Parts: sequence; C-alpha cells; structure tokens
Amino acid sequence: MFNSDNNTNKKNNDTTDFIICKPFMLEKIKKVALNNGITINDFLYSLMIKTDKLYFKKSRNIKTCSPINVSKLSSTNNMCPIFNSINNSLDNNTLFQNVHNTFDHFKYSLFIPFLAFIINNVLPYINIENISNLYESIIYDCDYIYSNIIGPSVKEFNKQYNLDLNNIHFLTKSKGNGITFNIISSENKINIICSFNKGKIKDKKRFEKCIYRAYNSIIHL
Repeated sequence: MFNSDNNTNKKNNDTTDFIICKPFMLEKIKKVALNNGITINDFLYSLMIKTDKLYFKKSRNIKTCSPINVSKLSSTNNMCPIFNSINNSLDNNTLFQNVHNTFDHFKYSLFIPFLAFIINNVLPYINIENISNLYESIIYDCDYIYSNIIGPSVKEFNKQYNLDLNNIHFLTKSKGNGITFNIISSENKINIICSFNKGKIKDKKRFEKCIYRAYNSIIHL
C-alpha cells in the first residue's frame, strides 16, 4: 500500500476492452487440482500467471490483487482484497505449490481476521471518497486483478426467472494498468473474460491463444 505511487489524480478515462475465452471444463480442472493437492482457485490463478509469461515473453515479478472470502456469508459484501507478488517464470509444479501455499497462509493467518475487522468496524466511519481513492491508488499499480466466483445453476436460474439462458459470464470495468481475469463457474463450465484498458493488450488474439497454451501446459501435469 505504502509503496504505491499516488495515482488517484490519474483519471481512468480509457475505454474498457475485453476478451471472451472459450469455456473450460470444471470436472477436468477438478481432477488435476485433486491430483496435485491444490484447489481449483490455485489452478486458475496459476493459469493467469502462466499466461503473462507466454504473452509478454519476459521473466518478471507481477503484482496481483484478488478478493478472499472472510465471513462465508453469501448475502453480503464480505471480500478482503489480497495483494501478492509472484514470479511468472516458475515451473508448473513450483508454481502450483507456491500459489497454494500463499493462499493457504493468507487463509489461516491473523492478517485476514484483522483486515476483516478493519473493513467491518473502521472503514464505515471513513469518508467513502477517501476509501475509493486509496483503493484506486493501489489497484492502479497492479498488473493483474483476479476475481473468481461461483455462479448459479443456469437450469435453476432459468426455472426461477422463466428465462432461456444457456451460459453465464461477468465482466468488470478495467482499472489502471491491470488486466482483470473475471472468472465464473456454472454447471460444468468455467468461463473467463479478461478486461483491460483499450490498447493495454496490443494483440488480443495472441493473448487469448496464450491463455489456451497456458491451460494446456498445466492441465497435463
């Protein structure tokens, strides 16, 4: 937080661009995750890291932001933002283990309940504009924003609302320099939309191909 440049004066007026990926099969990812002692979330986060190396073709430490559920309540906004730095050139096995250990440490550390306490008991009394500026200042410097949510059953959703949907996606507006992986699972599909400021990814077709190459690289472990 304190190493971030003050980017709150840099207005984000760029247009959000996006890439819609082909769906990945949840059962297949579950099997690989189970065989490697990791979670589905670890697998998808590793996919994002691997994609960065394939597309930009250089080794670097990338800064990421991702939410973690702190209260296990589905009806409230109970997500804490977790910031992490990770090298994009780790071999697949090391990458899996590194990501798994990182999120495990966050999950069971005192940091999470402390942060949850601050969010629930301190932030409500702070001017919302100041919170927004702080958030945008930190987010502006992130290379990737990772968001993975469990979507509703399409069949049940159609039945409840008398609709005829056959798939579900979601997309968030881009922030700063980062590329956002918007991931949602429904039925046996995992759908990914990458959103970013227009011009951030010069070759959208190649970036999408790099996602599939990264997937093929880690799905066969």
